Amino acid sequence: MITEALLFAIDDVFAKLTQKGDPCFWPQKGTSIFASELVPLISVESFLKRICKSFEMTEGVLISSLIYIDRYLRATKVYISLNEIHRLIGIACVVSIKHHEDHTHTNRFYAKNIGLPLKELNMMEGYFLDQIGFCTYTSDKEYENYSTAINCYSHHIISTKIATCFTIVYIIIIIWQKSVLASVGQAFP
Repeated sequence: MITEALLFAIDDVFAKLTQKGDPCFWPQKGTSIFASELVPLISVESFLKRICKSFEMTEGVLISSLIYIDRYLRATKVYISLNEIHRLIGIACVVSIKHHEDHTHTNRFYAKNIGLPLKELNMMEGYFLDQIGFCTYTSDKEYENYSTAINCYSHHIISTKIATCFTIVYIIIIIWQKSVLASVGQAFP
């Protein structure tokens, strides 16, 4: 089962990968076959949730798609931008599903759910496979390394968020106590 924590961690990894705050990595029209004219309005996390649900993806398929994206980035030695990441994720997921699942949908189905014309999906899928050398096999060790890394990262993020929430609650309590003490002090001079 794909957890919210896992999707959040993957979103965070892609956010760092696309360097959202760095102007040198802002979208550039036509940088790659995956580039769209505009940055999609949907977040990477929401996009992942949508395609994981509609494609009925397993955690194994999702982890394998991350491995394929890593292979693509290593092979092409490119930085990925915000106007490319959604399409790259979608294509990697389609390739992963086709490799790992016995029953798959048509490319028309995948194109519709990713938000691409069928012709573009076909072209991107062929290009992606070519760039990774048609290497869709993942050894147990490689899979385990990626799975462990992303799951550990998701636990780290959740722990950090919980710690941050506790810190905020603590600060609010301190502020509240000070305001109560100040009002009591005014009532009893």
